Amino acid sequence: MGIRILSRSSYDGGEKVNEVNGNPNPRNFEIERYMEKFPYTLVKIKYPDCNNYEGKKILLYNCSFEQLKKQGNEVGLDPHFSNNKKYVSPIARFEPTEFGWEGGKRMIDVLLN
Repeated sequence: MGIRILSRSSYDGGEKVNEVNGNPNPRNFEIERYMEKFPYTLVKIKYPDCNNYEGKKILLYNCSFEQLKKQGNEVGLDPHFSNNKKYVSPIARFEPTEFGWEGGKRMIDVLLN
């Protein structure tokens, strides 16, 4: 018996979403907080199906908040990095704490300069 190290994200072909127990379900999420400095959006998302960090993720995207909401409503928001050009994927992830949130904001400032 072992632990499965690699799993498919929901954007890698639209197959099974939760191949690893406790992995976030991209269609089951709640945006708790966001900040937009165009063209970047920093979001804090809670995935109730995820086990680590109480299911909370802080993600940085290179898109508007409106684009992110639209994708979330249509196919969900997968917190994993992906090369799939059809869907917006995070460009960075931060620990889901106030320190991580501040780090995300600073990353946006660096990217804008």
